[in-house]
Amino acid sequence: MKHISKLISIFFLIVVLYGCGSFMHGYTLNQAIGRYMLVDKDSESFGYKRIKYSSSYYAPLRYFVKEKGLPDFIYENSENSRHVIFLFYVGPNMAYEFAEGSWISDSLFQRQQRPITEYEMQSYNHLVYTSKLQKGSHDYE
Repeated sequence: MKHISKLISIFFLIVVLYGCGSFMHGYTLNQAIGRYMLVDKDSESFGYKRIKYSSSYYAPLRYFVKEKGLPDFIYENSENSRHVIFLFYVGPNMAYEFAEGSWISDSLFQRQQRPITEYEMQSYNHLVYTSKLQKGSHDYE
């Protein structure tokens, strides 16, 4: 009987640990839709939290971020009731678009990769500027 209760406890713990990221992914999704978000690990910005939640929910995204590292900023949207997320890497000037193929979390696929547009770069610069203002930094360059 002890063995069964230990197995149940371990199973419950796995479900809770996996489920927290998945729950938070869905819980914060409406706040993220239509927004560019800075991914700042040091300040644990909303963008950082969103990429962590999304990476825990979508295995393909988790593997991509593990290989490429954290993006500098992200953008999330909805298209035909499917989640779309853009990951932007400023150094290599690349944007990667991922989209859900169905309601199954593993259906997320990389739809395109392309250079960052001028508008997206301006959005990034604005995010960085705003972040510095909020931190009280006077280094605006």
